[in-house]
Amino acid sequence: MMCVHGGAGFGKTLAVTTCLRELETDDDIHRITFRARPTARAVRHELFTALGLPDNRHATPVNSTAS
Repeated sequence: MMCVHGGAGFGKTLAVTTCLRELETDDDIHRITFRARPTARAVRHELFTALGLPDNRHATPVNSTAS
């Protein structure tokens, strides 16, 4: 997993797109783009959705990943 962040115009999208082209086509890739200044809840929701994990909205951040 990786996160790329930075100001507008620094080439984030170009860098990620270029790197993704180098990966094998059978690699499991989930590309998520967040709005500016996303909340922790928004990040969690997008990650859980992309990975197909159950999103228990009543779980606290501490126990939401417990098995």
